Amino acid sequence: MKSKGRGDIFSMVEENLPPECRIAIGMSDPRIIQELTEVERFADLLIVSGAEIESDAGFEIMISDEPERELVDLLMRGEVDGAVRGTLPASKTLLYLRKVSGIDNLARVALLKPKDADPFLFAPVGIDEGDGFDARLRLIENGIWMLESLGLDVRVGILSGGRIGDMGRSPRVDESLREGDLLIGAVADMGYQAVHHEILIEDAVRDSNLIIAPDGISGNLIFRTLTFLGEGVAWGAAVHYDLGKVFVDTSRAGGSYSGAVKLAAALSTIIGGS
Repeated sequence: MKSKGRGDIFSMVEENLPPECRIAIGMSDPRIIQELTEVERFADLLIVSGAEIESDAGFEIMISDEPERELVDLLMRGEVDGAVRGTLPASKTLLYLRKVSGIDNLARVALLKPKDADPFLFAPVGIDEGDGFDARLRLIENGIWMLESLGLDVRVGILSGGRIGDMGRSPRVDESLREGDLLIGAVADMGYQAVHHEILIEDAVRDSNLIIAPDGISGNLIFRTLTFLGEGVAWGAAVHYDLGKVFVDTSRAGGSYSGAVKLAAALSTIIGGS
């Protein structure tokens, strides 16, 4: 593994790309498939679709009546090195992944880049994730694994619902601030640097490379604001390493599918070699 540093996460993903690997991605839009041609240099891409599609990109295309299941089954059977949800429906795909893996808390950690700032890992991004101390700590655990696997140092930033000076204004904010302090202590006990940025996300983006939102609803709103309104870029969200396989979730509404394939490929070399 490369020595740890404070590099650009996008660059470190690309530095960790294998010479070749096989990645499956759920996709039904030939226009998007054309955008994936840049991954040909390192990935043998398998397109899993629920309908006949035409593309001259040269990728293998698998048609299935149940593409969500097919994508997950290919991964779990070890027929591909990693899988990317692509444009398949989240509910069906993730529900089936939970069922066959036996892992209820997938603890997805996203790789994001604001328009004018460095990339960072971010979680939770799903409205049903990050509810409470234990769930947020599991997200931190996955983010730390991703950063260290890519050869980067770890700088955890915890967000809360307000500033410390706001204590007493709202019971919900009070609890959020208390939980933030507890998480800082837990991360420090794990031997990593952590800062409680309170509600100051602008400081967190500047200082931390793994940022944890107060809960899934606020995290999903931050993700959508950054990527859909703020011209940011998303390279997908990797499921917790407990899966023993690499699955990168994506948003059908936007994001870099080639970036998500890159993330899956880079992490597959770590999972495959562990």
